[in-house]
Amino acid sequence: MEVQPVFRCPCNNKIYESQNKLKLHQKTQRHKSWIEREELREIKIELTRRDNNITKLQAENMFLREYVEELLRKNIKGSECINNKDV
Repeated sequence: MEVQPVFRCPCNNKIYESQNKLKLHQKTQRHKSWIEREELREIKIELTRRDNNITKLQAENMFLREYVEELLRKNIKGSECINNKDV
């Protein structure tokens, strides 16, 4: 049983007879276009992931701001009650 290398290109899933033929294929416009489409696809996925993260962080930020404002309002009301008892 002999092990032989397989020269396969993912753009067309074709098996090439030699590494040189695969390299020749990789220089074609078709292959280069496929690489560009794949890179664009990956960039879009990353952009969506980052947009989702930004949206999540903005929601958390808004919640924390409202929570702090509520605590400050309660603190101000509490201190007013204490000041009125002193008078």
